[in-house]
Amino acid sequence: RLHMLLDQQLHKTRLPSIEKDNLIEDVNVERVIFKEIKELKPWCMERNIGFETIGLDRLVLTDQKWLSFIVRQLISNAVKYSKVHGEIRIFTTDDELGHLILSIQDEGVGMSQADLPRIFDKSFTGRVGRESTSSTGMGLYLAKNAAEKLGITISVISEVDFGSTFSLHFPLQNEMQQILGR
Repeated sequence: RLHMLLDQQLHKTRLPSIEKDNLIEDVNVERVIFKEIKELKPWCMERNIGFETIGLDRLVLTDQKWLSFIVRQLISNAVKYSKVHGEIRIFTTDDELGHLILSIQDEGVGMSQADLPRIFDKSFTGRVGRESTSSTGMGLYLAKNAAEKLGITISVISEVDFGSTFSLHFPLQNEMQQILGR
């Protein structure tokens, strides 16, 4: 837990100058996901949470370190808010324009429709966060800001008692070149 909070604080400090600290390259999604799952393994074993991964052996043009940070926030939230003995599905799809979409789906407590518009706001913890002393309201805020700087869009679908699905929509190569040209 302490490691995760320190990691968030360090990334928060570096976020304003992300453009000076990124290396855009082909990144294997599967490697990033498996590395982050491995880091959370003791916590997952303690809560008896399993993972199902589908179609992750894909390449995206992005910064590996920042993508890892974003994924870490989403997976750690999925673990934190999953029910004991739950399962987290991580899979990829493509939209009609060819954008890769990486989704992280849990069967946890979910979020109320009233909370959804504010979940990416700084320090917002919502109903569920008020019930957990480990919620800081910073993880999703930092993940969204880092993602935007990389041209990645984060979306979420959630329902109380049925879980949440967070999706990362990656830009196409020509869109990434426009983002880098800003």
